[in-house]
Amino acid sequence: MASEELAFLHRYRDVILRRWKENIRQSVNPDFFSGDSLVTDDLLAAIFTYILDALDQNHFHDLNRTFDTLVDRAYAKHISIKDVTGLLFGFIHATEVTLDTDAAASRSYDYLKKTLGRFSRDLRNVYSERIGRQAADIMFSRKDHILAKWQRDIPTEAVSTHFSVLSRDETMALVSATFEMAVHMLLGTEDQPSDVIDEVGKPKSRLLAYLDDQTDFFEPRGFAISSIERAIMHLEEIAEPILFDRLQWHASDYRKALWVLRSAMKRLALAFSEHYNQRMMNNYYEEVSKMLHRIKNKITPAQTGLQTILPVEFDGRVQEGMLMTPDEAQVLQSACEANNALLAAAERAAQAVKSGGDAQAAAAELRTAAQAAQALAPELELIRSKLDMVDLVEEFIRDALEAAELSTDLAKDLQEVQNELIRREPPVWESVCINDLVQRAFDESQVDAKQRGLDYILDMDSERGYVFAIERQLTLPLAQVISNAIKYTPAAPGSPESGANGNGNGNGIGNPGHRSEDATIDTAEHRVLVTLTVNPDSVLFSCQDSGIGIPPGEEELVFALCERCSNAKEFNKHGSGTGLYHDRKIVEQHNGKIWVESKGADQGSTFYVKLPRYQAEQHAAKAA
Repeated sequence: MASEELAFLHRYRDVILRRWKENIRQSVNPDFFSGDSLVTDDLLAAIFTYILDALDQNHFHDLNRTFDTLVDRAYAKHISIKDVTGLLFGFIHATEVTLDTDAAASRSYDYLKKTLGRFSRDLRNVYSERIGRQAADIMFSRKDHILAKWQRDIPTEAVSTHFSVLSRDETMALVSATFEMAVHMLLGTEDQPSDVIDEVGKPKSRLLAYLDDQTDFFEPRGFAISSIERAIMHLEEIAEPILFDRLQWHASDYRKALWVLRSAMKRLALAFSEHYNQRMMNNYYEEVSKMLHRIKNKITPAQTGLQTILPVEFDGRVQEGMLMTPDEAQVLQSACEANNALLAAAERAAQAVKSGGDAQAAAAELRTAAQAAQALAPELELIRSKLDMVDLVEEFIRDALEAAELSTDLAKDLQEVQNELIRREPPVWESVCINDLVQRAFDESQVDAKQRGLDYILDMDSERGYVFAIERQLTLPLAQVISNAIKYTPAAPGSPESGANGNGNGNGIGNPGHRSEDATIDTAEHRVLVTLTVNPDSVLFSCQDSGIGIPPGEEELVFALCERCSNAKEFNKHGSGTGLYHDRKIVEQHNGKIWVESKGADQGSTFYVKLPRYQAEQHAAKAA
């Protein structure tokens, strides 16, 4: 290395040593310099000298020997390998801080930053690899065996049965990627750039690319952090007998190799836990923010409308509203009474003239009544403008009511989200017969379908299919899709909900559980067809209706949070736009897919839910 870098290190030796010691106490292990500890001031000074020798003469013998001694002493004192490497890497931190703080104004700052940075990376990689290379080589030699056993163990009680929802290719992708990352952690190369580019065009580190990839896959599927952590840590259990077999005649090497592997897997599991938890919280806050924004957007115009129709005091002045005040209502009541009195007086006057009675007295009564009514005319003129705005007032009030109802629904959804976070009930994953869930969801809506006079049909395969699911959750999207199909299909003429007398079409309910000869909707109106198809590797649920359909380009809007299709708002003003959003989350948590197809507005819709089938041999093994 050039004399300029050495001169910098010699010049700031005492400053670097002081900051190095502070870093060790604050970020590595505060007990390193107390009592019979791992490190002393003299040892730190000696390591500094050995590092200078390595830089100046490429002489690493003394540094290697000291590092190996530290590793042996740390193992004997039950100190983690991360603390040992952290002690050495504290030199890198102290050097960088000193360079940025005390030499930033130097003309050679950029040069020193580049060359010392390159040496720091080399130092980190060399000594990470020095302690992890043996374990990495042994694991690589048995890679196929490790991956095969890892894949077999993951969907069992040894790790988590939740992984049963994944296909073999998906579990192999997990263990392969995690094995590769574990080796990087052993060799200290996890922070090197990967082939994955971030949003600003820079390569992600290997660790970040791994964490993003696994989180992108597992978070929408609702996997618990603990399940993924157990899957990661399970590598240690698989590798332990392999390390023992290879190193059983070298007990010290075996213990160190296992120690290093355990440390690497703990660091990887912790990194995943922090990354996954941050993503979950970000998604939660984004979801809550959207719902609160929707409430605000609904309440704001409602508030403006109410301020328009109600009297409002502003800067000491009262702005007249559209609604009548109690005094104005009393004037209107008096005017009605005066009008009735005038009509009665006119009737009596006419009767007196006709019968030859006291016409003069009747005329006087009529005149008095007319004067009473006329006296109210100026006040009535002021009220008349408000009477002309009755329709507008009604519209404002209806908007306010709609905003209140929607806000109440969204508030309930928010409360439910909060309750889920608070309760944190452990989910019960089990083998569930999808036929039973579909039948139950179908039966729940029979009354509603009959009320609307719909031709309501269940067309289900006779073969029973099983899925690995949380039963109480998976029932929800099936029931929701059917309920929506019934709600957005116009009621048949003559049905109870059509406004006419009668009991619907007299049929209403199809033949559940049996496949019809013609189970498709052609030109028939007022029909909802529920189907279940059991395939070798999956089950496909569908719900086809002849309702309002979906306008082109709005298919994804159906599943967006707090969004609804344009024609759905016209057909039914009520709805928070959260139901199908949560349904999609539930389906994805079961490693499934939900989507909708429609030819357009007023041409009906078909919703599909596809789920991986829980294989018969797995089901049989579980039952046994």
